[in-house]
Amino acid sequence: MTAGDADEAHDLERLVIVESLHGLQARLCRYASSKAWDDFDRLFSASGQLRAYDDDGRLVFFADAPTIGHTLAERFGDGVLVVSANLDELTVHSRTRADGVWELDYLAVLTEPGADRLRIQGRGYAQQTYEGHDGTWVIRSIEFTRLLVEHGHT
Repeated sequence: MTAGDADEAHDLERLVIVESLHGLQARLCRYASSKAWDDFDRLFSASGQLRAYDDDGRLVFFADAPTIGHTLAERFGDGVLVVSANLDELTVHSRTRADGVWELDYLAVLTEPGADRLRIQGRGYAQQTYEGHDGTWVIRSIEFTRLLVEHGHT
C-alpha cells in the first residue's frame, strides 16, 4: 500500500464515521420527537450525559444515562416535542472518538390541565462527544446552549 492509498483509506474511513454520526443525530431527533424514550436512551454510552444551558451560562436541565430520555419524558409529559439538527461540524479523532457541534431547533408545546397550552421554541448549539465501539457510535455527552428561546400560549 502506498502513502496515497493509505490516505484514501483513511479518508474513506472518516467519511463512513461521519455518515454514521449523521445517522445517529437523525435518530436522536426522531426518537425525541416521537417520544421513543427507550430507543433514545440506547443512543447514549453507559456514562452518557445531557446538559442544557441558557444563553447566560446557567444550567437549566441535566440528565445522566441510563435514563436521559425518561428524564426528558417527565419534563415534557404529554406535550409535543419536535427537534431538528443541522449545520454540523464533525471532527473524527480516531476510530473510537469524535466530537461535533450541531445547530439545534426545538419546539415544545406543553399541556397542563385547565390551562392554555404553553409553546416554547428555541434555537442553539449542541456540543457533542461520541464513542465508537466496533463500528457502532454512541453519544458520550451533549452540552446544549440556548441562544434564543421564546415562550407563548396557543
